[in-house]
Amino acid sequence: MTIEELAERSEVSPRAISDIERGVRQTPHRRTIAALSRGMKLSPEEASELEQKFHMTRVRNTAATYDSLPLPRISPEFIGRTDQQFEICEALSDDQTGAVVVVTGSPGIGKTSLAVRVAHAVEKGFQHVAFVDLGGLGEVPLSSVEVARRLISGIAPTAIQAPSNQVLDQLQSVIQDRRVLIILDNADNETQVRPLLPPRGPSAVLVTSRHRLAGLVGVTHVALPPLSTTESVSFLEQVLSSGPHNKTDLHDLARLCSNVPLALRIAANQVNAFPARTVAHVVARLESTEYRLDTLTAGDLSLAAACQSSYEQLDATTQLVFRRLGLADSAVVSIGIASLLSELPELETRQALDHLAELSLLDPTDVDKYTVHELLWLFAKNRLEQTDSREDLLRARATTDQRVLESAAIAGSFLSGSKDFIATDWFDAPLFRGDSSQEAIAWLNEERPEWHGAMHRAAAQNEHERLGIALRHLHWFSKVWHYQSPWADLFGLGGYSAEQIGHYPASCLFYGEQLWFLLSEGENHAQADAVANLMDQAAIEADSPGVLAWADYYRARLLLVRGQLTEALIPATRAAETMRAMNESAVALFALQQQAEVLILLGRIEEGLEVLRESRALFLTHQESIGALAATLAHANGARLIAQTNRETGNWKATIEASTIALSALNKFDYLPTHPLMAVILTFRAIAYEEDGQISEAMVDRSRIRELSELP
Repeated sequence: MTIEELAERSEVSPRAISDIERGVRQTPHRRTIAALSRGMKLSPEEASELEQKFHMTRVRNTAATYDSLPLPRISPEFIGRTDQQFEICEALSDDQTGAVVVVTGSPGIGKTSLAVRVAHAVEKGFQHVAFVDLGGLGEVPLSSVEVARRLISGIAPTAIQAPSNQVLDQLQSVIQDRRVLIILDNADNETQVRPLLPPRGPSAVLVTSRHRLAGLVGVTHVALPPLSTTESVSFLEQVLSSGPHNKTDLHDLARLCSNVPLALRIAANQVNAFPARTVAHVVARLESTEYRLDTLTAGDLSLAAACQSSYEQLDATTQLVFRRLGLADSAVVSIGIASLLSELPELETRQALDHLAELSLLDPTDVDKYTVHELLWLFAKNRLEQTDSREDLLRARATTDQRVLESAAIAGSFLSGSKDFIATDWFDAPLFRGDSSQEAIAWLNEERPEWHGAMHRAAAQNEHERLGIALRHLHWFSKVWHYQSPWADLFGLGGYSAEQIGHYPASCLFYGEQLWFLLSEGENHAQADAVANLMDQAAIEADSPGVLAWADYYRARLLLVRGQLTEALIPATRAAETMRAMNESAVALFALQQQAEVLILLGRIEEGLEVLRESRALFLTHQESIGALAATLAHANGARLIAQTNRETGNWKATIEASTIALSALNKFDYLPTHPLMAVILTFRAIAYEEDGQISEAMVDRSRIRELSELP
């Protein structure tokens, strides 16, 4: 029977019948119910049953309008997300276009908590609020039709359910004239959600999902990052039942939980559940990366289980790529590294990484880079150990390390100005594919954890030659000082490796560089002396004037730093003279400058300036052949020494001029304005400005010095 036929038989208007069917009118008058019963030729029993149904609807409607699909309880402990809350509320305030907001994020990041909090905050602006868990992480997520049925029953309980092939249209009919807020929690995919979204009108939908649901158009996407450390600490202070707690312990706990709300909640529950247990106790247990995920379990709350539910949704190839991320030396992974670790072509690896990003297990941070937060990284490691054979992992890691070291050598060659010892086949498929020193610096900085780890593994596995070649070409990169801390360690490995294969010239050079960085980082006298002795022994074994000159150069630096200037002058002069005689232009430049520095500090200023003039002439003659980085550093260091000399003699204007020349040289390269030499030169110029009465200029330099001092 059609609506028109029923209207004719019952003498109730078609519009009124349509409103009742769509749930717009949930409590019609008794005479209307009686008329409909006559029109449908219901028996007395059926007519009474229909009237009773509408009577129960009147009773229910005296309660909250979302009782049939109620919102979950709002969490009393909630910190942060202010910007996201504002963005969501702003979007939901639109009562014309059928607003849709999709909240996404990794497991345990707090998507549902945020959605529920927002829904409670805005519910007064809606006639109905309905919450449905779509079961996106279950074995069988709810179908769109089933969700629509539940929504219709919740929003318009008296509506007569349409057949399955019409129920989605019926849902749109039910909500088109109502101001309804629908929360679709834990969505599986776009196909599940799309038919439930209002095309227009006063209703709004708030969706949560681990999937980014990028296929939905015309929606507001809100991706949740981890909390800030400050927010995490505030959250812990709220949740922990006893206190106050040590701030350092709370910061450590937040760090070990990667600022993920679920992990923070579990860790806090572990403290609350056992009166004798402190935050420090939980921190100590979480410090072990091997057992951290197992530790983050409290009752039915488990971070590993939350991660596992996402992992199980992946196909076999994507699971492999995700697991192999656990082999990486950093939580930031490039497509090239992921491809090698997964032993898959780059295109297939990229597709898998994009799928992981879509599921919020990774965050794209660049065109070819992805970041995984530490707890997911540890989960990948755990799955790796449980699934992949040791043989497969060793092979993948060895292949990756080989390519990483070869690529590091190629990148370093753009700075060293030489491709010595680099085999032709290393260029077949390098990870570094740039063609400039700027790009080389950027790649080496970004991939530092990988080549740093590869060097340690190469030394442990007696891959001495490959390690030595890579380190030789990274010599000039080390002078950029972007990552100062590993260099003493790496050059020590290089010295040992070169010694093992009888390559004493390289061993002398590497031990010398290790000594240089030990002196730069704050000298440990015993360690510096031990390294200097290893360097001298390697130079003796090499039995070469050039290698002995290298040893003299580094020995002079050791004595200079210790203030033993008279003793330093002898090896400094010998190194400069030998390198000059051997036409080693780049090395001779720095050896001459070191000799000049010792002379100036000894008060033999004219002699020092004469050596500097010789260094300057050498620089002008050979600057094209010694490499851009070496030339720039030599130029800046020479100007720095002139500024230092003028400062000692009180010639402030000349100090300012020489300092400005040095700073200008360093600023030509994007990667040198943070070089430690910059702070030294700025200090010279700031003092000169102050002595010359140029106070405002001095203040600018002092401000820059403070900025540099705060860099890691």
